[in-house]
Amino acid sequence: MRSSTRIRKILHIWKVGFGESSHCWKCMAYEAFLSVIPYAMARIFSEIINGIMEIRGLPVTLFCIGLYAALQFLSIKVSQFNQAAHFQLRQDYDLLARKQIENRIRTIDLTLFEDEKWKIEKLGRVNRLTHSLYDEITSQFRLFAAVLGTMLYLLYLAQLDKSLVIWGGVAFVPSIIKSVLYGKIHLKQSKRLDIHKQKYNRIYNMFFEKAFSQETRIFDSFQFIREKWTEALKNVYHQKQKAAVTQNVIDLVCAVFSIFIYTILIVKICNGSGGIGQIVATIPYSLTVAGSVNSIDMTFKSIYYSFLELEEFDLFVNSESDAGAIGTVEEEIAELNIENLSFSYPNGRDVLSDISFSIRKGEKVALVGKNGSGKSTLMKIIAGLYKPARGTVKFPGRDINNSQDVAMVFQYPVRYPFGVEENISLGESTERVCFFQDKMGICSREGVLVEGFTNSINLSGGEWQKVAISRLFANKEHAELYLFDEPTSALDPKSELEIFEYFQEMTEGKTCIYATHRLGIARQADRIIVLSNGKVAEMGTHEELIEHNGIYAKMYQMQSEWYVNGGSNACII
Repeated sequence: MRSSTRIRKILHIWKVGFGESSHCWKCMAYEAFLSVIPYAMARIFSEIINGIMEIRGLPVTLFCIGLYAALQFLSIKVSQFNQAAHFQLRQDYDLLARKQIENRIRTIDLTLFEDEKWKIEKLGRVNRLTHSLYDEITSQFRLFAAVLGTMLYLLYLAQLDKSLVIWGGVAFVPSIIKSVLYGKIHLKQSKRLDIHKQKYNRIYNMFFEKAFSQETRIFDSFQFIREKWTEALKNVYHQKQKAAVTQNVIDLVCAVFSIFIYTILIVKICNGSGGIGQIVATIPYSLTVAGSVNSIDMTFKSIYYSFLELEEFDLFVNSESDAGAIGTVEEEIAELNIENLSFSYPNGRDVLSDISFSIRKGEKVALVGKNGSGKSTLMKIIAGLYKPARGTVKFPGRDINNSQDVAMVFQYPVRYPFGVEENISLGESTERVCFFQDKMGICSREGVLVEGFTNSINLSGGEWQKVAISRLFANKEHAELYLFDEPTSALDPKSELEIFEYFQEMTEGKTCIYATHRLGIARQADRIIVLSNGKVAEMGTHEELIEHNGIYAKMYQMQSEWYVNGGSNACII
């Protein structure tokens, strides 16, 4: 049953392969041609030797020499064409695999990104398996070519002595045993090595980051980081060494067996009844095929290993969408309703517990609370990015999962490695970009807004927030629900107030929720919701909450004292 399933899987791989790239046929044809060349050259070489020894005539011998040289030249050219075709084939499959990963990420449960184990062992792993389809297809090409070349070799031996065919076949046994024996072991060792490599690469790459260079000097921590890097590197090489020892032991046993078989084979050839030309030509031909036998071993291993990798890859990209419905579409609901909402991250940390509140259409609501109170998480659930463990989010007559209905500015917006206009537009018209640039006071500059490019431009945190806000309004003018997660935290108070007024203007009549630590901004909201320890602690207008003299009133008093007294009596929350 399992064998038939794998056969169907292999047929599906071929269907996908040949359907996605026209270079498949070229690679297969080139590999087949290159496997026939050694047989043809051995036959011609034997004729050259016979011609010299038997003095058949100079013209015939020269013709054979010319034909042999032509085959050598043709073999070189076909190898070049094959290499180019493989390059194109790998490019096609790499693009196909990355598209599949991107499509899967679009529907994946975003809370998984909070799980480091999943990011390393699943997402990181599958990102390195983009080569698996190419490796599987090309390994099968090489197997086809090796089998064809071996059959021609056995045919050549049969022409000398039919008993040689048996010894020629036995020579393949070590390679087959090695392939089956080592495949699963190599896969397990490779997975362990991947985990060690990721840790090493992450630590090592820190040496090339500006923030790292700054902090290591301030905290004098360079030696500590270097020790961690050294330890990670040792783990990588230790895992590599374990894999090498395992492979070397298996290779040694198989090599001894193969040498024994080929020794017998060559002795029998030399003692055979073939002509001197056949005998002389058979020795280098046998050595060529010996390499081919070793190639079959590596090919079997690659087919088996790539097949298992491809199963891993397919399991990831073809699993069902995780993007379940956060809420339902109910026309009779005239507000955003959040009912009994609870949420925990994959590591088990509870963030929100039994959250319930409603927001009227067109209302402006501020979410406030200390760091870790759950503001950002709640915003992502409302946006449809995270799925709650329990409870519902419902929005009037619209689907909360529809990205056209919901717009959000994140606390840490994406910094795309493009220029100013493209960072804002994401493909929208230049006219709209210029309008929002002008509104936000963002200067057009030539260059890339991310470090790592020769024409890179450094922007401050506040400038990046202006870019993110402009991006929102340039691309989401028809949204019904606007979410702002600390969108102005890096701006000075004057710029923040100006942009908040601009928010009010651009979102008039739309429902808005914004999480903020700046209570002067929260004061302008129609209503304030105070989160504490993952629960709604207070709710009301600014005046109501001040009169209540609870958490919000104390927070507001502390921030007021900061601004009035220069921060001598309190700290910013």
